[in-house]
Amino acid sequence: GQALAYAFIMLGMMRAFSGDWVGGLWLAFIGLFLDGAARSAAMQLTLRHLLEGHEAAEIMSSDCPLVPPQLTLDLLVEHYIMTQNHRCYVVGTPDRVLGLVTVHQVQGVPRGKWPTTRVEDVFVPLERLRKVEPHTPLYQVLQEMTEQGVNQLPVMDNGELVGMVTRDRLLTFIRNRSTLGLP
Repeated sequence: GQALAYAFIMLGMMRAFSGDWVGGLWLAFIGLFLDGAARSAAMQLTLRHLLEGHEAAEIMSSDCPLVPPQLTLDLLVEHYIMTQNHRCYVVGTPDRVLGLVTVHQVQGVPRGKWPTTRVEDVFVPLERLRKVEPHTPLYQVLQEMTEQGVNQLPVMDNGELVGMVTRDRLLTFIRNRSTLGLP
């Protein structure tokens, strides 16, 4: 693809310098577009190879902090967000998971309302969340995150929350494999 793109660019430049400015520039722009598409396809293929054969269970964190739904946002920030290294929290009880609350949802509430706003007022119910299973291929997990515009996906097994895949953990996995030159 890139060879064809470079051929279009060169042909376009030759036509432009020989007097056919419009046709030459048009061919060069087509070549630039093809070059971008070829680079993107090559990057996707490399990414697919880095993630091939790996599943969500390998990188999920299973230490998802549980917060009660009646907790106010000021206490959530003070006792959880500021003291732990997490961007999302499981909402519910030890017997029942209701959903997730993220730093982003807390940001959406004016700070003056944090003492009167409870987690149950802002969290996303489990039924509305995209979920993956432990054996979901990592490339599919990445696609889900990208399509949905989310930074984490709950990992569910037989209706039970078993962990969380975060964008940070996925990117670290990709970076480490790439840096080490692992196939």
